[in-house]
Amino acid sequence: MSEVTRGSGNVFADLGFENAPHIKLQARLSWLVSDLIAEQKLSPRVAATRCGWPVETVRALLRGDFPDLSTESLLDAIKGLAATLEQEKAPARTRARKTPQAARVMA
Repeated sequence: MSEVTRGSGNVFADLGFENAPHIKLQARLSWLVSDLIAEQKLSPRVAATRCGWPVETVRALLRGDFPDLSTESLLDAIKGLAATLEQEKAPARTRARKTPQAARVMA
């Protein structure tokens, strides 16, 4: 019968990767970038502009072929994508109605 070993919660550590916490962080950030691109239904070209990356890097990320990106680059991409998302979801500003002075006095 096979022996079952409980995982550590970090598959990269379980597989013996030396820098497992960092690899896990980069995988999560890459996943978040991919989710933000999908949520906004962006083309690779538009996503690349917002992330500040070449189009091929975005295409590789969307294929699941995680390119060697720094944590800083991934965080910058998330900021660029999230800022755009916030602008799209923000309620339109309503201008205060300018009531003529006479109407204010009579009211």
